[in-house]
Amino acid sequence: MKKNISNKFLLCLLSVLFSNAVLAATDLAVSITAATTSTFTPGTVHSNDFVFTVAKTNSTEDDVTNIPVIASFTSPGLSDIMWTCSATGSSHCDNPSGSISLNTTVDIGTGGVTFTFTTVTVASNIFTDMNFDVAITSSGDGMDSNNTDTKSITRASITDINVNVSDMSSSYTPGATGNDYTISVSNVGPSDAQNIVFSDAVPTGMTITSWTCSADTNSSCSSASGNNGNVNPMLDLVSGESAEIVVTADYLSSSTTLWCIRYQQLTQIPMPMIQHPLQQMIQM
Repeated sequence: MKKNISNKFLLCLLSVLFSNAVLAATDLAVSITAATTSTFTPGTVHSNDFVFTVAKTNSTEDDVTNIPVIASFTSPGLSDIMWTCSATGSSHCDNPSGSISLNTTVDIGTGGVTFTFTTVTVASNIFTDMNFDVAITSSGDGMDSNNTDTKSITRASITDINVNVSDMSSSYTPGATGNDYTISVSNVGPSDAQNIVFSDAVPTGMTITSWTCSADTNSSCSSASGNNGNVNPMLDLVSGESAEIVVTADYLSSSTTLWCIRYQQLTQIPMPMIQHPLQQMIQM
């Protein structure tokens, strides 16, 4: 009977000691701060736009050392990544700065540490949103839910699409056929533009017989030519590149004065439509 009591007392004592050990473990939290941007722009450099911290949730808990810290982006089109680590109080950064990937260790005492991505270059051809993910490894603290944090960063593409039309003439001859005019569509950037919907409204007194479309090296036209009377290729334009559309048209023999209003309607899906009205007075 005494042996059973002794065993129960020993088990109870071990249970209390183990419980106290768990309760005494230091709880760390990693948190992406409000300074982190909610959007990114392809074709630009983001400076100090991604920031997160690591600290104790209770400053009276024990200091901890050699805590692994990892941060990553889900987008593949990033380069020139540079980051810094700054510490306050008795905390310490094992690496005060780094490049490319962030995979380091820290000591957490009073205060905490702050990681800042000083530069992140985003390629111009990114067409999806991305996540910013951070994590620490703090085993045994009993609060794994605050050992990771993530933020969705929305793509905010910026494209400046310019349209220019020229037929190299200020007059026309009624009944003339095979008249060419050239439309140049360029993307000033900084982001690449996909699915640009192009259309050329045919003015009264003119019939379009055919058209061709050619683009710079890394850009493209959905169709190289057409002869259906409608100029409607879809364009993909890399930042800094352009496409040229040559339209061949016939003028009606009954025309005397022609006021041409041409609308190049460009839509980068899913961005809103951009209209570029081009007016030209052509007189006999």
